[in-house]
Amino acid sequence: MAGQKRCDGEGSIRKRVKNGKNYWEGRYTNEEGKQKSVSAKAQKECRDKLKKAIDDAERKKAAASSNCKYAPSMTLNEWADIYFNVFNTNISEITFNLKKLWSYDYIIAPKLGNTSLNKISRNDVLDLMHSMNNDYAHESIEHIMRIMRELLGCAVREGVLENSVARNIEVVGGRKAQPKRELTQQEIDLFLEYAGNKREDFVLAFQIMLNTGMRCGEVMALTWKDIDKDYTYIDINKTVNKLRKIAPPKTKKSIRKVPINYFLRSELKKRREQVLEMISASSDIAIDDEYVITQNGRYLKLKMSEPSMVWCFNSWIRHIISMKIRKDHPEYPMFSSHYLRHTFASRAAYSGMPLLYLQKICGWTDASMLSRVYGHMNAEQSYQAMSKMPAVIMEVWHE
Repeated sequence: MAGQKRCDGEGSIRKRVKNGKNYWEGRYTNEEGKQKSVSAKAQKECRDKLKKAIDDAERKKAAASSNCKYAPSMTLNEWADIYFNVFNTNISEITFNLKKLWSYDYIIAPKLGNTSLNKISRNDVLDLMHSMNNDYAHESIEHIMRIMRELLGCAVREGVLENSVARNIEVVGGRKAQPKRELTQQEIDLFLEYAGNKREDFVLAFQIMLNTGMRCGEVMALTWKDIDKDYTYIDINKTVNKLRKIAPPKTKKSIRKVPINYFLRSELKKRREQVLEMISASSDIAIDDEYVITQNGRYLKLKMSEPSMVWCFNSWIRHIISMKIRKDHPEYPMFSSHYLRHTFASRAAYSGMPLLYLQKICGWTDASMLSRVYGHMNAEQSYQAMSKMPAVIMEVWHE
């Protein structure tokens, strides 16, 4: 039987049958946002019980709101400051910075930071999730959405909001991890052609990774004093983490010295001459501790303490490919900075470099991984190896 709405639109009652007997049931939403019910034999009695239950729920809800010291009209940015500084005091500094500086400040805040808490809808949260599909891996999106659920869930627990619009949202999309492959010479040449010289520092970083196998974070942390005066090797002793902080390298074996080939030596010398010319006019800038990968304009600033970010370099790569190369070559594949390291290692292995040397140059700990991934030859190299092998000639005797 269809339910009967109350005249004021609050709750509903309907006739029920149980064990052959009729009764009336009234449904309403309590102060916690949960569905509740009351029942009675007569319709009027049920309506009275329902009204009393609704009045009690509204009274409890009003009391909870009056005890809340935070206004639901505050922006998400204002609530995030309270959440991270009041309700997240028992977590480590690294976790705090990762949640606040990376997940919230870089990703959530630009989309929803200036929106009032009580104005954020479920569609807003879904739009945030879908906006990350092309730029972030599925696991990263899950982490960011978890931060969003924590923010709104805490607002519900503190009585700021009635319910969380981020609850029960299934995370979908995101980039799936693709198997690494080496870039072809044609792909490399095409990329450098379209990259131009607008970001000379990132072009140099591209060349460093291709010619040394350094990790992107290691290149971003590289300073000129890490390169010896004769430009024969690079001393790798630090990296840049997600929070733009200088940290020790990934492992102990990552602390190493990498030889510089003739091409990269020429490119580094050329870049160093440009740097010295740019900063010669300013006596306030030291010339022995700048980062190698730095925009030209930043050399003219007094503060040189912040390195470039890995995600900025990867965004630059995606921009060159999607906005420039694919206009003329739509089939050009997307890649990230780690493909450059993989390309160096593959070419080194193909050229006959002993895997032990390659392990030391690239700073790997797991030698078994090295032989499994790079201890193979492509079809052309297999043919060349066979052609160099002396033939075994067998004489066949016929009776």
